[in-house]
Amino acid sequence: MEAWGDRLPVVIVPTKYPDVPVDTFRNYGVSSVIWANHNMRASVQAMQNVTKGIYDTQSLMDCEQPGAIATVSEVFRLQRTGELKEAENKYENPTEIAKRMAPGPNPMSNA
Repeated sequence: MEAWGDRLPVVIVPTKYPDVPVDTFRNYGVSSVIWANHNMRASVQAMQNVTKGIYDTQSLMDCEQPGAIATVSEVFRLQRTGELKEAENKYENPTEIAKRMAPGPNPMSNA
């Protein structure tokens, strides 16, 4: 950061420096930090654990306990399913879509 001289914002991706506290980056004046793949790696581990649990117990009972996995309604919330349903209702009638897409009267057709 000293060599950079505050010329522009500095964004870092400290994936290979897990032992460096965030305050160190702040103290050096780093503008932003991108935690590049930790959420993805955590997801992989969680999926492997759930899959192993289902395989070992031959049941969904353990993984369906409150707090063990996200609810289906949470998945729908993240996908903004309500917004998608509104769009579906708005555009689901093919006749109405065709009417909206049809060209209006051509003022030159009687000329």
